[in-house]
Amino acid sequence: MRYTAKKIATMLLTMVIVSFLTFVAFSLLSGDAATRLLGTEATPERLEALRIELGLNDPLLVRYGRWLWDALRGDLGTSYRYGQSVSSLIAQRLGPTLTLTALAFALIVAVSIPLGVLSAKYAGGRLDRALTVINQVVMAVPPFFTGILFTYLFGLVLHLFIAGAFPAGGVGHYIGYLFFPALAVALPRIAMTVKLLRTSILDEAQRDYVRTSMSRGRSRSGTIDSLVAQAEQAAREGAREIVITGVNIGDFGRRTADADGEIAPAPGEPRPTLLDLLRRLDAVEGIDRYRISSIEPNLLTDEIIGFCATSARFMPHFHIPLQSGSDEVLRLMHRHYDTALFRHKIERIRALMPDAFIGVDLICGARGETREEFERSREFVESLPITRLHIFPYSERPGTKALEIAHSVSREEKHRRVGEMMRVSEHKMEAFARRYTGTVRPVLLEHSRPGEPMGGFTDNYLKVSVDAPEGMDNRIVPVRLLETIKDETGDITFKATLEI
Repeated sequence: MRYTAKKIATMLLTMVIVSFLTFVAFSLLSGDAATRLLGTEATPERLEALRIELGLNDPLLVRYGRWLWDALRGDLGTSYRYGQSVSSLIAQRLGPTLTLTALAFALIVAVSIPLGVLSAKYAGGRLDRALTVINQVVMAVPPFFTGILFTYLFGLVLHLFIAGAFPAGGVGHYIGYLFFPALAVALPRIAMTVKLLRTSILDEAQRDYVRTSMSRGRSRSGTIDSLVAQAEQAAREGAREIVITGVNIGDFGRRTADADGEIAPAPGEPRPTLLDLLRRLDAVEGIDRYRISSIEPNLLTDEIIGFCATSARFMPHFHIPLQSGSDEVLRLMHRHYDTALFRHKIERIRALMPDAFIGVDLICGARGETREEFERSREFVESLPITRLHIFPYSERPGTKALEIAHSVSREEKHRRVGEMMRVSEHKMEAFARRYTGTVRPVLLEHSRPGEPMGGFTDNYLKVSVDAPEGMDNRIVPVRLLETIKDETGDITFKATLEI
C-alpha cells in the first residue's frame, strides 16, 4: 500500500512539473491567444480587452494556478480552434485513440517477442542477419512516412480501406480501419524491441545461474526398473550401502526418461513416485543400507517417513534443507514451505525414529534477513530436535531476482551470523553424541590403511573409529561407542570397540 501511494504521489508530482514547464514554454512563444482569435487586423483596443477578459495579462504563476485549479476540477477550458470544450474533444477522440494504442501494443508484443527470441537463438545465422538489416531499415523510417506508404498501397491501390474515411460499420470494420495506422506506429517499436530483446537474451544466457540450469537440463528421473537394476548390479559388485541422491529427488517421477528420451505414463496409469521407488529398492537382495540424500521438506511426505521407520534397510538418517527459520525470509526465497511445515516433518521423524540423525541446511545473511529475522531464525533452529546444521553464508549471483531485494547483509555480519549458528550446531551435535556414549550400534566398516583403525558410520550416521582385524572391511558389525574426539572443523568421531 505504501509503495502504491508513493508511486501515485511521484506520478502526480511529475505531471505538475511537466505541465508547468509546458505552460512556460507556450508563454515564451511569439503572439498570444487573443491575436490568434481576433487575427492580425484587430485593433489594439479589442486585443487588449480580450486579453483582460481571458486573463492573459495576469502574472504567469497566477495563470498557471488558475489553469491547474480548473484542471483538477475537470475543466480543461475551451479550444480556441474548435470553439468546443477540451473535455468534449478528448472524449470524442478517446475511443479511437485507446483502440489504436491497444492495437499497436498488441502488435508489438505479438511480433517482437517471437522475433527477438528467434534472433537470439540463431545469433550469427542467416535469420539473425536478415532481421538485423530489416530492423535497421524499419527504425530509420519515421512512422508518418510509413503511414503514407500504407495509405497509398493498401488504401488507394489495393482498396482494403477507404483513405480518409472512418467507417461507421461494426467492430470488425472499426478494428480493420485502425490496423494499418497501428502497424505504422508499431513497426519502429517492434524493430527496437527485437533488437533490445535479442541483446538481453544473449547477455542473460551468459549468467552463472543460466549456465547451471542449462548444464543440468530439465528435471527428470530414470525409470524405477532402471534404478532397481543399478542397485542389483551394485549388490553383485559387493556394495552394501547406497545413497539415493539427485538434484531434487523429491520430484522423482514427475518426468521420467530413459536413453531414448522422456517416457509418458500409459493412459490411466499414475506417475511413479519416490515412495514407489523406495519400496522397490527395499526388496533388492544384497543391499543392507539405504540413505536418502537432501530432500525438500514439502516433498518429504509423511508416507515416506512412515515407510523409512518400518524398513530394516532404510537408515534413520535424513538431510533436509531449511535455509531460514524466518517465514519472511523463506517467502523472499520463494520456498514452497514454511516453518510450521518444517517443524511438523522434524517432529514426525523424531516421533517414529527417536534415534534418527537429522541434518539441516541453513543460509546466513540472505538478502532481506534483518538482524531481527536472523534472531527469529536462530530461535527456531534452537527449538528443533535436530542433530546438526550445515551452514552457508549467502552469496549473490549476478542477474538473479534476489538482487532486487532491498536489504543486504555485509560480509562481516554474514560471518558473525555463521559463527553464531555454528555454535548452535556444535551444541546440538554434542548433545546428540552424548545420548549414544556407551551404547552399541551397527557400523559398516570401511577399508583403511594397514595398521590404522577402520572407520565407518552407524545406522544413525555417527562417525566411528575402531580397531579391527584385517578382512573386516565392508562388514556390518556391532560396536560399542566409547568416547568422542572433536577435530578442528568441529566434526565428532567416536572411538569404539568391536562387540563380536
